[in-house]
Amino acid sequence: MARLYGYLNAGETAISLADLEALQAKETRAIPLTYWELEKTLGAFGNLMSVVLGLTHPLTIAYANMWQLLKSSMRDELHAAIEYRAYVKPAHVLCSIQLIFFNWFAHRRAHLTPPTPDFAAILHQILLQVYVLPRLPTTLWPNRHRIGFM
Repeated sequence: MARLYGYLNAGETAISLADLEALQAKETRAIPLTYWELEKTLGAFGNLMSVVLGLTHPLTIAYANMWQLLKSSMRDELHAAIEYRAYVKPAHVLCSIQLIFFNWFAHRRAHLTPPTPDFAAILHQILLQVYVLPRLPTTLWPNRHRIGFM
């Protein structure tokens, strides 16, 4: 509520309540629930990454390697692992990809050499049934200040 109040009273550049409600009404979040939705999401993200980072960026190259593996004959096995075994959910795969990105950029911010990204390892682990469901790093936990983290 305080943030909304701040937006409305921010001065000359403030937005109106009607504008704010219109923007919030258009805000949507979609989490893939099936393998096919996951594949569509991963494809769209790969296209976005190619445009934003460029085709020669290490993250883009590693992601393209994972995409080729995903589009290979392993597609049916991955589909079965995600849809029918139901241990790994599409959101877990997306979270694992997000954590690789987070780790890579955290290294860059700290002026360290980032580890070589390996998105294909996620798919291999799922197929070998050794995939560990991802956990968020403490810096990404919601409300971390309330539970004692600083």
